Amino acid sequence: MGHPNEEIVRNFFKAFSTGDMDLLRSITTDDLTMVEPGTTHAAGVFAGFDTVLAMFAELGRVTEGTLKVEAVEHILANDEVGIAVFRCSAIRHGELIQNHVNELYTFRDGKIAEIRAFVFDMPEWDRAYRKD
Repeated sequence: MGHPNEEIVRNFFKAFSTGDMDLLRSITTDDLTMVEPGTTHAAGVFAGFDTVLAMFAELGRVTEGTLKVEAVEHILANDEVGIAVFRCSAIRHGELIQNHVNELYTFRDGKIAEIRAFVFDMPEWDRAYRKD
């Protein structure tokens, strides 16, 4: 059986995929920080739950609601950190763009306090999330 923080990460993906903001808020800290790679407007450090939520909404907007997590391949966690390896996709201008992502989660008081994304193919990532 895995560490309890692995279930928190699974619930993060569930909340993201279903739009369950109550679940998302219950498993993250109010000062949640997300660090996104890349060169687009969606790259950078996003601090605070509402700021992270606004960034998610912007990703949904630029991908016209097609951004999705296709497969979570691995989740490992301990008391302090966790990692998830997954594949995501979005459709831009009729073209399917897929990428593998590793996210590093930092936990505080039983909740996700920070998420850092590491992307396999940065040019594809930037192409998926750039503003037109």
